[in-house]
Amino acid sequence: LVVWSCGHIMDIGKMYSFESNKFITGFLCQTFMRLDEYPTFMFYDKACVFVRTLKNGAQQNKLLHKMLYQKIIWVVDRFHFRNHSRRDRFYMENCDARSFARLYQGNKPLFNTSAAEQCAGWFEKMGHILRYLDPLQADFFLFSMVDMRNDQLSKC
Repeated sequence: LVVWSCGHIMDIGKMYSFESNKFITGFLCQTFMRLDEYPTFMFYDKACVFVRTLKNGAQQNKLLHKMLYQKIIWVVDRFHFRNHSRRDRFYMENCDARSFARLYQGNKPLFNTSAAEQCAGWFEKMGHILRYLDPLQADFFLFSMVDMRNDQLSKC
């Protein structure tokens, strides 16, 4: 899921095994190239690991590095940052939301950093329906639900 902080679903993709950096990278590149739009900030629960991967792979894939590392500031969402040590300098310098004043008004966050988590919880409620659908029906059902959800939410 790629979700705007207001809850609108920007894109969805199928994940067949687990949330690997390689899958996430490919999915985001396809999403942003298709939309020709890049967010300034991207909140991701595993942003520190993902940014390290992007930074370390800069020499192998310069286009990817330019698309996802140079254009976007990656931030660990505020509910997952507790899992990070203050001694992790890379995290503190690159992914700690508290180091970006533009994300706060005083102590209050300006963005819902858990919009994707909330949306994933919404998707989980449909699991009992999806179990009985074939892959084509499931795709149709999910895309229809995403369209309805986006229509019901106020515009970003």
